[in-house]
Amino acid sequence: MKKLLTSMAIALLAVSIFAASNDTAQIKIKGNVDSIPYSLQLAYGETKNTATVIGIEDYPIQNADSEDFDLTSNGNTYLFFVSLSGNQNYVPTIDISIDAGAFLPNETGTFKPTDKVAVSQFNVENMTMSAGLHQNDTVKKFALRWNGNSELTAGKYQSDVTVTYTVD
Repeated sequence: MKKLLTSMAIALLAVSIFAASNDTAQIKIKGNVDSIPYSLQLAYGETKNTATVIGIEDYPIQNADSEDFDLTSNGNTYLFFVSLSGNQNYVPTIDISIDAGAFLPNETGTFKPTDKVAVSQFNVENMTMSAGLHQNDTVKKFALRWNGNSELTAGKYQSDVTVTYTVD
């Protein structure tokens, strides 16, 4: 019996010594996604799908009938869209400012000092952006509005609006 146990112990030891080893290999597959600098663009239209990119040049805005707005009654523009594109591994810092000047006479003639209509900006939507891929994602959506003045002197008026937008 002692020989049998000794033989079994030797057999088990031999099996464990000559058994196939169970090694592990670590494989690393590397990849890359190119970064695309963030950029902003300004567009104007009834909806984002129909909006026209404005760019940095002067852009005259009229009503839906392609006529100057009637300043004797309340009014507002369609929507402005500031959109972000790019792909970076950090959250973009976006700064947008809107300076809407009053409607003032823009032709020669005799006008009263009160011949002006204040223009205000109202936010429709402000979005929070995250790091990563953005493809024409709306950052800010706004419109401009004014209260009409039925006592204005007849003539042509213009509101100069400056929209400044930067992204870092």
